[in-house]
Amino acid sequence: MVMARAVAIYQAELAKGPTEEKKGRRTRLDEFVKLCKERNKVTGAIYETQKAEWEGGRDLAKSERRRPRWNKPKMVAIEKPVLRPERVHVYESEQEDGEDD
Repeated sequence: MVMARAVAIYQAELAKGPTEEKKGRRTRLDEFVKLCKERNKVTGAIYETQKAEWEGGRDLAKSERRRPRWNKPKMVAIEKPVLRPERVHVYESEQEDGEDD
């Protein structure tokens, strides 16, 4: 009986929609995702400039018929996207606490 009431309360909360607290969490999460994307763009831009410098040196070495003196730059690992929080599912158990048949 207690579990059925808890499930009913939970479903009623879900039906109401997101509360202000949940909206606040959502906007903070969206801001964090935007910042991660911006940092990844900067990381990619830095890599592209380093790669362009390396290609210039490599081409010069080829034209002078010698080996390049440094290795190709490696791109730093980018931040992975944030996993969205999963919704908690409450299932009604077959045997409820405190109920006598």
